[in-house]
Amino acid sequence: MFFVPQFPPHLTSYDEYVEEYVSDMLLRKLSPSRPLWEFHFLNYKTTNGEAIMIVNVHHMLGDGASLVALARAYSTRPSHNPTLSQTLISSTSHHTELPAQVHKIRSLDTTWFGFDGLYRVWNLVFTVMLVMWYTLLDLITTFSRFKWVEDSMFPIRGRPGVEMLPKVIASNKFKPHDIREIKNRVGGTENDVVMGVVFYGFRLYCQMDLP
Repeated sequence: MFFVPQFPPHLTSYDEYVEEYVSDMLLRKLSPSRPLWEFHFLNYKTTNGEAIMIVNVHHMLGDGASLVALARAYSTRPSHNPTLSQTLISSTSHHTELPAQVHKIRSLDTTWFGFDGLYRVWNLVFTVMLVMWYTLLDLITTFSRFKWVEDSMFPIRGRPGVEMLPKVIASNKFKPHDIREIKNRVGGTENDVVMGVVFYGFRLYCQMDLP
């Protein structure tokens, strides 16, 4: 489904209109009689860009991380200028790379005999047992919470009817120079810095008072 909303013309910025539009969109459930995805094209200038495309997808089709990874996997940047926006990959973009990849896979050592083979078998068995153990712990914890323990009230859970409250989209900007400076000081990676900021913000949000 594709939507192109119309806002009042000749405004300097449409930030408030976009925020209100997104808030109303999040309150509306996707109809099961229609495709469980929507593309909203907002051809209006905001502080974040000249235009905005909003993709509303049902969680059944994928979560946020997997959908973003899928979009990045099917997009690329021009090699002559990496600063340009990403574009979709054509069906023949990686045609010449496939034989080399297949040859590399075929050349892998798949020997399961000798000391190396025993180590692989033991590592596989240990991994399976570890997964089964943690799965059992998760099942016990989930069942106990469902049966006896009640979750505490915090913004993620909220009171009954909290899903019908208006949503507000908040954003912030970070300069790449600041992220790299923090990375160098803590001795991590840029991804560590970004994830630290995200989880710290999530923690502060969970500590907020309920509306």
